[in-house]
Amino acid sequence: MQRSTAFIIGVFFVIGLYALGLGIKSGLEFQPDSTNHDGTITAEGFASKIVAASGILWSIEITSSGNSISDVLSKNEKDKEALKQFFMGAGVSESDMVFGDLQLINTKNGSDQYDTNTKGKDFIAEQSVTIQSADIKSVRKAQDKLSGLYALGVTLKYQHKSEFYSKYFYDTSNEQNQLIEEAFAKAKASAQKIAEQSNRTLGEAHDIYTENLDMDNQNTYLPGKQMLVRVRVTYNAK
Repeated sequence: MQRSTAFIIGVFFVIGLYALGLGIKSGLEFQPDSTNHDGTITAEGFASKIVAASGILWSIEITSSGNSISDVLSKNEKDKEALKQFFMGAGVSESDMVFGDLQLINTKNGSDQYDTNTKGKDFIAEQSVTIQSADIKSVRKAQDKLSGLYALGVTLKYQHKSEFYSKYFYDTSNEQNQLIEEAFAKAKASAQKIAEQSNRTLGEAHDIYTENLDMDNQNTYLPGKQMLVRVRVTYNAK
């Protein structure tokens, strides 16, 4: 009697798992695509493309200090030369580096605002260097080894987030049209599949919604802008 009861429970347990599996499969297959109660079928399609960057823009700020104007200017020149050699060692061309105006500060007028690297010094020189280069790989290499500046005696005050640029970022109409066509074709294929599975005939599209989603692509080897298009289409169905 106990064996019969266990057998019956086991059968119902298997049937329950099977039904649950069908429900999960159905949910995955028809979401977000679905048949509607008003005799229509709605389906979505996605398409994406990465528009590669043609260059990178990045800037950092360094701080040099000394107890006299001549000391701080001399230290600044040494730091600039060390900075040039550091970037050139990573493969960045010197012509891609632009140094900003030198800011000379007398710390006696407000020394509390400076960190321990400049504490006790009478003068501070702050200067930025901006790199604009088509050699993205070399600039990335320098960024990864930026901590090596401290070993050279260079004090890094701040670094700005790098930005990628390309003329194609601002003229993507052709790419967007191609992605819309691709996404529309995928949506139609999904709708056709749903129609076949529900023994219905797919009719004309009467409601089409498109959405463009651009985002930065920070991939180390292919930085740029990722274009993503979503198309949602509702078809008549009989």
